[in-house]
Amino acid sequence: MKVKNPDVAVESQDVPKVTIRQLEAFSAVCQEGSYQNAAIELGSNRTTVRRHCMDFEKIVGRDLLETGADGSLHPGALAVELLAKAGPLCRAMHLLKVRVKELHGKRRILRLGAAGRFFQSNVLSHFLRDLPILNGFRPCFVMIEPRDAAKAIIQGACDVYFRLGRGAEKRFEVIEMKRVPWQMSDCDGLPVRLPDQPSELPAGKWRILEEGPGAQEILAGFHAAGARDGRVTTVEKQGELPAGSVFLRCDTGEGARSAPDAWPCFNFQALFRKNHPYQELRGFLAGVPK
Repeated sequence: MKVKNPDVAVESQDVPKVTIRQLEAFSAVCQEGSYQNAAIELGSNRTTVRRHCMDFEKIVGRDLLETGADGSLHPGALAVELLAKAGPLCRAMHLLKVRVKELHGKRRILRLGAAGRFFQSNVLSHFLRDLPILNGFRPCFVMIEPRDAAKAIIQGACDVYFRLGRGAEKRFEVIEMKRVPWQMSDCDGLPVRLPDQPSELPAGKWRILEEGPGAQEILAGFHAAGARDGRVTTVEKQGELPAGSVFLRCDTGEGARSAPDAWPCFNFQALFRKNHPYQELRGFLAGVPK
């Protein structure tokens, strides 16, 4: 009869394997208090970090994270015990990452998102020349269309999203950085000289092309400035309008000049999450020359 050597470790096929990624994600969430902030810290995204934590909980067979009254996540009693055991390994992995980052430079990665039109016109790169935040970060650029912007910010696909718009957002910090002037054209797309005052626009024959949030607010501003009639429309509907109509759209070209105060305008805005761990973002973005 053979007796198994008790000093030889036997690996059971029924025991799930805990991965370094699961421990790393779980430790980061416990430290940062949310999946999103942990994702930014790890250079990942919210969905991936949450999945790693849920897989880890399934392996343990118990809920490990508790949700506070403010929505933040906290480790439960068992989680604290597990963190104590996994702590040295997580710290060693963190030190390794820090060392790798030092080899590549000490600046943090900052993901800047914008719609494709901004990359095509070079207006974004022209604007970023005056952005002092680049001195403390390694920027990368992500092309994200406006319909996907909110989701991208929430899930951490980008840290800052640039757009044309007007007004505040409930879920995001919004920095109004620069007024965007108008360019005017006729039904055939040919340029038309912009009048000195909104009140000089042809009554009933002018339209604002919808460029972003807040277009109706801008239309109200035109009326308050003396312009008569007028509507907000889309590019697709230009051909449906009467002859002699003129269209106002944002001038995002590099040679665009600042808009006269008499004209209500869209603003070039920067959006980011209100609880973003890069707290210096607000100060940097608000300090960009107008």
